[in-house]
Amino acid sequence: MTKPSPDPVYVLRGHKGSVITVNFVETIENVNLVSGSSHGELFLWNLKINRPEFKLSSSNGKEIIWTGCYGNTVITQERADSVKFWIKDESNWKVTRAVAAPGVGFCKCSLGNTSPLYLAYPDEDPTKVKILDVETNQEVATIQENIDENQKFGMCMCMKLLSTPLLEGKNLLLCGYESGSVTLWDWKNRKIISEMKCHSEPAICLDFDDCYRCQGISGSTDRALSLWELVQPNQLKIKQKVMVTNPGISAVAIRSDGKIVATGGWDQRLRIFSWKTMKPLAVLDYHGGSVEALQFSTSSIGRYPQLLAAGSKDGKISLWSLYNS
Repeated sequence: MTKPSPDPVYVLRGHKGSVITVNFVETIENVNLVSGSSHGELFLWNLKINRPEFKLSSSNGKEIIWTGCYGNTVITQERADSVKFWIKDESNWKVTRAVAAPGVGFCKCSLGNTSPLYLAYPDEDPTKVKILDVETNQEVATIQENIDENQKFGMCMCMKLLSTPLLEGKNLLLCGYESGSVTLWDWKNRKIISEMKCHSEPAICLDFDDCYRCQGISGSTDRALSLWELVQPNQLKIKQKVMVTNPGISAVAIRSDGKIVATGGWDQRLRIFSWKTMKPLAVLDYHGGSVEALQFSTSSIGRYPQLLAAGSKDGKISLWSLYNS
């Protein structure tokens, strides 16, 4: 007999639009959550009381499709508009600077985690990606596929900056493309190091474990999860494909301890797998709309060692405590 899906430990409500992005803001004092919606709402949640401390909005109600944070700064990506940097000023938040990002696609930014701090963001031309030095506010690179009629990748659909001592070399960027290919770029030298065809349809989400296994995972509009590894010298190699029940894998996240990986789908479900074996562990059936965003916390929150936040088209954010023992 199949076990019923467990309930989330808490559900955050308040967004009028689809929740497209969630991001834990972790400091020594607190762990909070930032979320953005299709209606241009930016909520900063106090997870001690599970209520929004601040409710902000984008310019002209533009969709907020990605959020990031470093130090006391929150970054938002407004679709077909700009990337904005927010800082708390006494009792309110204000935009301190903005970078034009007029692309109309749904490719989300990626923020590095080393110094100097870099931000990858989509160009107005959806085949291009720009790299920003966050500290100097200078654009330092623009990458684009080689113009080859026999090997066109199409639009960049998802990306992740890599920065880890496990990898040979720095300045690496993973990109998933409309063609279903995943590429590894040396963005500083503007060249592709490795490329592989992971999906028969567009690759729309990816994540990479650069702490434990040097392997990544990508999802597509089809039913396939593609598991791949980075072997020396910086070559991508497909390891395994896992088929899920329904098409449309819109979000994927690997927990920082390297134990589990979560996916979110158009079928409104979250799926949990062992990251070591890709054995299915759980199917979480709570939301009434497709799951658009996932993120694990790296710190404990209250009595929970780590939480998974899931944002959905139903306007809700579910919080889950999973396999923490």
